[in-house]
Amino acid sequence: MKRPLSIAAIAPCPFPVNHGTPGSIREIVQVQGKRGHQVHVITYPLKDNIPLNGVTLHRVRRIGGSQRIVVGPTAQRPFFDLQMVWKLCQVIKRYRVDVIHGYNYEGGLIGYLGKKLMGKPLVYTQLNSMIDELPSYDFIRPKFLAVGLAQALDYAVPRMADHVIPISEELVDFLVEKGVDPNKMTLIRMGIDTSMFQKKDPEFMRRKYNLGDRPVIIYTGLLNEFQRIDYLIQAMKEVVAEFPNALLLMVGNYIDESQLVKYRAMASELRISENILFTDERPLEEIPYFLAAADVAVVSRPDCPGIPIKMLNYMAAGNAIVCPVGSSKGLKNMYDAIVVEDHSPEAIGRGIVNLLKDPQLRKRLGENARKTVEESFSLTTITEKIDEVYEKVLQASGAGNREPKS
Repeated sequence: MKRPLSIAAIAPCPFPVNHGTPGSIREIVQVQGKRGHQVHVITYPLKDNIPLNGVTLHRVRRIGGSQRIVVGPTAQRPFFDLQMVWKLCQVIKRYRVDVIHGYNYEGGLIGYLGKKLMGKPLVYTQLNSMIDELPSYDFIRPKFLAVGLAQALDYAVPRMADHVIPISEELVDFLVEKGVDPNKMTLIRMGIDTSMFQKKDPEFMRRKYNLGDRPVIIYTGLLNEFQRIDYLIQAMKEVVAEFPNALLLMVGNYIDESQLVKYRAMASELRISENILFTDERPLEEIPYFLAAADVAVVSRPDCPGIPIKMLNYMAAGNAIVCPVGSSKGLKNMYDAIVVEDHSPEAIGRGIVNLLKDPQLRKRLGENARKTVEESFSLTTITEKIDEVYEKVLQASGAGNREPKS
């Protein structure tokens, strides 16, 4: 790092909260703060009770009475986003911001308006593609409107930035196909603080939930449609045929009751209700203890252009993992995970069974998964690469040689 910078990080979401993207943003900005940067996070008024150190938060005003955290589109979000443009401009002016860093599509749009209004360069981290997620929320109807909006955002938003940071090779290819200049892209993966997953008591959650010595397969995170929980439940039919007392432990963070009704009905129809346990919403600090209790951890989502953050959690915890090809960014089959074909509950089930039958394979894959996450998803390395992008856009904008801030 050549000098400390003043960074306006746009987190257009409840923040900090206990799920994927906001969790990754939280870890990145905290490390940036430790590296000496002045990090100003512009974000929503909604949050979880999760510690956040070394950064300054700038929240927009609350609109409406609901304080419940919802993943995906809501009626409140456009009003929050509009406020964030004004808040961003205030932060840029007051704190002499050097660079804007937008996360997610809304962050790219908000950052672009800040760039135009205040003349600061914009770095945009592309975490996913809208076409893979927006239509699945069933928020915009009829569905073809959601598809059209997703396609427009996929085309336009990356072009608004001075530099784009896609988080996977698949997203690089996606952006190149959309005509984005490869010279204005740098692949930088998301990272994770592995320390919170070390040396956790594997019996703690087994005692708490009376699991005994049952084989435990775990899933953590959202239950939204795009996660394909239906595949995981169908896979358990295969598992129970070999291990009648196996338990699928579903640890949710933000749970919609309609989702529980749907998946419980599916389990009942398959006659495996006794083999699936849905917890209530659990806080972030408990996740390492749940993972320590598990024999196998599963990601069932087949279409994921980015990196499922739950996967990084599993790897940091040293879990033996089963996942489809579409979610296997950075993993090698039979080295640090069992990678199975996409859209195949049967393949997921066979992968789980193979791991439950082979304790030595579970141990080897888990150890290698921990090694992979420590080597390839280090937050220190990731933030160093982001610093290089900042310096590149600042040099291009003519601001790279400014005097350091006092």
